[in-house]
Amino acid sequence: PFIKLGRANAELGALYYARAEAHLREVFAAHPETLMGQYDLSKWLGDDRLQVLVRDLKEIAVKNPTEARPLFLLAYIAYNTGHAETAAAYIDLADKRSDGKDPFDKLLRDNWSLPLKPTTQPAINK
Repeated sequence: PFIKLGRANAELGALYYARAEAHLREVFAAHPETLMGQYDLSKWLGDDRLQVLVRDLKEIAVKNPTEARPLFLLAYIAYNTGHAETAAAYIDLADKRSDGKDPFDKLLRDNWSLPLKPTTQPAINK
């Protein structure tokens, strides 16, 4: 599963968001134990690249107010850069966009070490 996870991270870094999301979902669904770890995306992708990704995904989230993909990827980035509360808030937003119908949000909540209720909401328009 770690080869597939590495591929998904490379796709994320290359701005192939649909592929990255699909492969992350594939890995995590087939191997939920991989959700138990936190992966140092700062070292894998670099802080400068992560800033580009976050800015781009926020823009996509604003332009596509019904799409959950950018919020899932923002949650993934937040969680794997040590920002669990922000990750939880992005998962909440993604869950709202999917009308609570995406079981993947529950999978993340059940396996990531997240606060039950985030105290702040992330600003996606910044």
